[in-house]
Amino acid sequence: MENTVKVPVIIDTDPGDDDAASILWVLASGKFDVKAITVTNGNVGVDWCAVNALRTLEVCGCQDIPVYKGAYRPLVRPSIEASWMHGKDGFGDLGFPMPCTKVRSGYAPVELVRIAREAPEPITILVLGPMTNIAMAVLLDSDFENHVKEVIFMGGTFKVSGNQAPRASYNVMVDPEAAKVVYNSKIPVVQLGLDVCDMVTQRVEDLETIAEAGTRVTDFLTRLLSFRINKAAKPIYDKHG
Repeated sequence: MENTVKVPVIIDTDPGDDDAASILWVLASGKFDVKAITVTNGNVGVDWCAVNALRTLEVCGCQDIPVYKGAYRPLVRPSIEASWMHGKDGFGDLGFPMPCTKVRSGYAPVELVRIAREAPEPITILVLGPMTNIAMAVLLDSDFENHVKEVIFMGGTFKVSGNQAPRASYNVMVDPEAAKVVYNSKIPVVQLGLDVCDMVTQRVEDLETIAEAGTRVTDFLTRLLSFRINKAAKPIYDKHG
């Protein structure tokens, strides 16, 4: 059987149940060589986001992947947290145990630059949250852009309404200045906006199918996603949005 060449990637994230599910899919697909997970402020504070990245890696036995903590706030403005949706700890306040592993020493934007420079080929960055860490890496090292194949970004919107303001998605609106830095860099950006994401639905029967596997990972995932599916909806636009 021919060996599949795995795509080298860094995941930049602010988990969040949805990001945790995405990380698990990336790891389970067998298509990617995850060099690191870099964590930024977003859905909740950066400390809880780092805890949740470690929790996710531990549940699937991938503790060897390093986690680096990065920006604790957007570049120039106050943060817009989303604990109303994700819970105070970002994982629904469901009482998941604290991880046994710790974040690695090193600051995420610096590690992005280092890993990209050391990679034998240009690296892909999967960005699941605000772009603060990526923008800081761009501003930190003028050569960084030459070592990144592309940024695949979950954010933005084109023809559908935003989820944070009438024309803005959360991941952009939290740090629009960072998004501008990345979009204006030489790095190609593949945007998977709400036009794509809104077509993906999560149904009770989907969770029931996942739960049937009865593994540690599926038990974790169904518990985590059940919180979201049972969460009462909040009006998108309020005085804080």
